[in-house]
Amino acid sequence: MNISGLKIGTTVSDENEILLIEAAESSVSAAEKEISADTASEAFAAINALNSALARAVFEARMIGPMSGFSYIKASADTASRAVTFEGICYGLRNTDAQVTLTNGEYSENDIVTVNEMGAFSGMHILSESADSGKYTISLNENVLNGAFDYRKASSECELISFYADGVKGGINGQNVIVNLTKDTDIKSIVAVFEIPPYAKAFVGDVLQESAVTANDFSDSVEYKITAENGSEKIYNVKINLNKETTGGRGGSKSSGSKGSQLGMTVSKPDAVIKPDDAQTDADKKESFPDVPKTHYAFEYIERLRGLGIVCGDENGKFNPKNYATRAQTAKMLAMCIR
Repeated sequence: MNISGLKIGTTVSDENEILLIEAAESSVSAAEKEISADTASEAFAAINALNSALARAVFEARMIGPMSGFSYIKASADTASRAVTFEGICYGLRNTDAQVTLTNGEYSENDIVTVNEMGAFSGMHILSESADSGKYTISLNENVLNGAFDYRKASSECELISFYADGVKGGINGQNVIVNLTKDTDIKSIVAVFEIPPYAKAFVGDVLQESAVTANDFSDSVEYKITAENGSEKIYNVKINLNKETTGGRGGSKSSGSKGSQLGMTVSKPDAVIKPDDAQTDADKKESFPDVPKTHYAFEYIERLRGLGIVCGDENGKFNPKNYATRAQTAKMLAMCIR
């Protein structure tokens, strides 16, 4: 077998070694034809597999030509671990220790790597917690060889941005969430719709939560743990109040008393919701309460409140517009209006 004009077949009797030499010949020829990170790596791997020192020397000598004009360095960063892995080839620095520098603006850190006999090197560097997101430069021996990579710092955001249960938006006060439902709902199986920051995750216990998918039992308060990408976390206590009967504004009295007594108005599910921009003719208008005719000065307002489910009258279907509402009833109506 001839390798670049050098006859070494007479010195090699092992058939397996001959197969290895043939593989090395193929790989080195490919590198000579077109040098790249892949062809160089394959060629040196084939050379290192040889047992014959003479064959290795011959093939390494052939690689000097293509390798002398070829070098590269590349790197990539992992957000979660802050680890930067890098590799490259610089044949002119083979069999030496070289300095790898990572920079981004004023940020700069160094590592020492060993360049082997083939000019190859590789390593890993952990960025400090102060490293910001951005494009970084990686250099070998002060700009002998340069490359670049992007790094995104892990997010620390772990807020619960919004929370809905059965279509009703919850009020978020600090890390407490309250949702007041005023219609029949299976509180033991509510699928919440929530928003959290990108890269954050939500858990109830050890169960990963998916907005609009995961159901939970809200018979008691439920703790949502929001975990940020960097491991930071916040606990939100979510309480859902299910009020099948809700105190409203003026309405029928459930308690005995004199004229002008305090009232106990109940609210049931409305047959239809009248939106603020709904336009109705006089013929379309219906009287929901016998004691509030169309000619009553507050007819439009009372009907709108009824349509929104805020009031619905007493047990006799009357509104009792001349009676007074209690402080509790007034507060409840206001709360429902701003819900």
